[in-house]
Amino acid sequence: MKKIRLGSIGNSDNFSYYLFEKNQTVYEFLSRALGEVLKLDLPLFDENYGKKGKYTRKKIIVNRLKDKHDRIGISTRLRADIFFGDKKLFLIIHCSESLRLKFNEYLGRFTYMPNPKKTKIGKLT
Repeated sequence: MKKIRLGSIGNSDNFSYYLFEKNQTVYEFLSRALGEVLKLDLPLFDENYGKKGKYTRKKIIVNRLKDKHDRIGISTRLRADIFFGDKKLFLIIHCSESLRLKFNEYLGRFTYMPNPKKTKIGKLT
């Protein structure tokens, strides 16, 4: 599997945040990672019952989601929030520090962070 680019990461007292490029591969990876490490279900399919009780199941196409927020988990002690921007996907995980470290270790095996750009003094890039 090709490694996924992790744009940024940060931590606070009870949450961590992550910034990714928004694409289907990243979304499917996060669904697997959240499920395996935190036992949270990030759905890959939108399942509904229509007005007449007809069941429909459609694959979630991430590039169609914009300015949307999904909350995964209902507990205040274990929850993930995912925000879909125009080109970026922003993930926030609220849980204990030990679970966040476990999640970070999992991410470390499948992601990479780009090297910072070098700048010359006095010039903006």
